[in-house]
Amino acid sequence: MPNTPSKSNSLPAVLITGCSSGLGHALALRFVKAGHPTYATATVEQQHGQVGILINNAAIGLMTPIETVPIEQVRQQYETSVFGVLAVTQAVIPGMH
Repeated sequence: MPNTPSKSNSLPAVLITGCSSGLGHALALRFVKAGHPTYATATVEQQHGQVGILINNAAIGLMTPIETVPIEQVRQQYETSVFGVLAVTQAVIPGMH
């Protein structure tokens, strides 16, 4: 869902994870409407040289009593909500400095 990319755009580029629905989707639409080059993928640095704004929105929530939740679901939640956020952040921050 990127808008028209341009290295000369004065607004910072935005990279948002978790944009298929919910808050991430709404944020992406709002940034696009405001004129920000907005991406739901990691190609932003090739087009803009760096990410100006990172919104780590991807997450998985479990609404299950802890005594019955399958451990594999908890692992998937951590992979997305903790390790995924960390990986995207570490990939993007060097260009933000």
